[in-house]
Amino acid sequence: MSYKYFTINERNKLEVLLKENYKISKIAKILNRHRATIYREIKRINGEYSSENAQEDANTKSANKGRNSKITAELKNLIEDRLCKTWSPEQIVGRELKGRLSFKTIYNWGCTVIFWMFPWMSWEEREGERKLRRREENLILGSQLATDPKK
Repeated sequence: MSYKYFTINERNKLEVLLKENYKISKIAKILNRHRATIYREIKRINGEYSSENAQEDANTKSANKGRNSKITAELKNLIEDRLCKTWSPEQIVGRELKGRLSFKTIYNWGCTVIFWMFPWMSWEEREGERKLRRREENLILGSQLATDPKK
């Protein structure tokens, strides 16, 4: 089931219609919403309905949606330090955080954080550097395998 939230325009219309003493059923028809939805929206604000306060309340509640992050300030500093030392998330979890955190959590968190860690680089530059680093690692590994007498 998909939910359709009130927009600021709908909240403005609701505020005007309430001030003009329209009945709730009439307002519901005008806004093409169910009566219960209108009542819930009015109940959102204690006292007289204000579209600005209702929008602010909706923004606050939507910002608090979702799951709380597992990454605390202490973990954040540790992860950033290791990432700056070019550790991979797998290495960080394997050596430092075994059982406390998943490397996938670091990848998910890192995608959002990478933009403020390196603000001077565009996404393409970061991706290009990452690909170049992988190629260099593969070349080093390949040359080691070719010169290794045991294999």
